[in-house]
Amino acid sequence: MRYGIKKEKKMQKNRFWLEFIVFTLFIVGAIQLIQYWKSEWVSPLYWVILGFFSLISLITHMVSQIGIKNRQDFHFYYYVSMGIRFFISLFFIVLSAILIDVGRVPYVLNFFVIYILYTSFEIYHLIRNLRPDSERDGHINQ
Repeated sequence: MRYGIKKEKKMQKNRFWLEFIVFTLFIVGAIQLIQYWKSEWVSPLYWVILGFFSLISLITHMVSQIGIKNRQDFHFYYYVSMGIRFFISLFFIVLSAILIDVGRVPYVLNFFVIYILYTSFEIYHLIRNLRPDSERDGHINQ
């Protein structure tokens, strides 16, 4: 029985990487389409924003995974990962807005849209991973 749980966790971990890559490629495709039709809506530095959020998402995912392993402290690790994302993002956007001379409004808007997209992806993935654990432990009644 224990082997099945380990195999399931490994499949979930591999699924995250695949979904993360597909999600990032979807965002790149959407940005390219928007840039084709309304180029003034897309900052020329969106690659910097996308790279930043890809890196931050991977870091916060790793912190959340530590929390999943330590179930009693999960909330602590989750809030720490969201705090890390928020404060590093805040520092990054303020510093970027100060240093960028041209196109600040599209840059900031692109930043917040991508912030919301990656945060939503991480929350969705985390909830989907935690639900089978809750059902198995009998915490969710259907």
